[in-house]
Amino acid sequence: IELDDSSAEAHNSLAFATFYWNWDAATAEREHKRALQLNPNFVQGHHWYATFLLANHRFPEALDQIEQARKLDPSSTAILADKGFILSSAGRIQEALSLLKQLEATDPSLVTTHDYLANIYFERKEYANSFAESKRAAQLRNDPDALAVAEAAERGFNEGGLQGMRESVLPVQEKLHAEGKGSAYELASTCAALGKNEDALRYLQAALDKRDQHLIFLSQDATLSALHDDAAYQEIVAKVEEHLPKTTSQ
Repeated sequence: IELDDSSAEAHNSLAFATFYWNWDAATAEREHKRALQLNPNFVQGHHWYATFLLANHRFPEALDQIEQARKLDPSSTAILADKGFILSSAGRIQEALSLLKQLEATDPSLVTTHDYLANIYFERKEYANSFAESKRAAQLRNDPDALAVAEAAERGFNEGGLQGMRESVLPVQEKLHAEGKGSAYELASTCAALGKNEDALRYLQAALDKRDQHLIFLSQDATLSALHDDAAYQEIVAKVEEHLPKTTSQ
């Protein structure tokens, strides 16, 4: 940007890095808007701004931006998949499910479609479908660690329901974390669901120390509701919000 302030691509990339790594939402939004001001027909600019707005729970604006991206590039399956995710996040589950299932049929190798379907199926308590989608996403990514977690989840659920699922996943996640792999945030979620609150808080602190991107969605995560009254949890939330102020533009 110092070399060429007129580069929409540079402003868009700076917005992405500023938000997801520096947690500076205000600066990121300014850069997103600057990119689109420079090039109103910048497909990736609209696409990435849509996902930024999604992360900030600004669903109508996110849908508007992803639709602008889709109109500019109607053949992009990645844009359509993210539109499905935004629709599901906005509570428009049937529309999201219809779109994502259509995408899965036409482009079965697109990983994000399987990720999003796995989440929707899990929320709908269609657990067999959810596990199948999670495993497929891990296979397409050639990610043996994610596959191990998905297989442990399926095995545990078949043996003992949701409780069995979490108990089966926990040692796999702990092993990955000890090896420097996996997400401390996801491990914290599993611990919280099992009532292991002290462990959950310890892993949340580890996620904070590493600036885990999952923490951007901390205030929206219902899986951690059991921790909400804990002073240590509230301190972590305050630290995240200190770095990630709410955007002022609505």
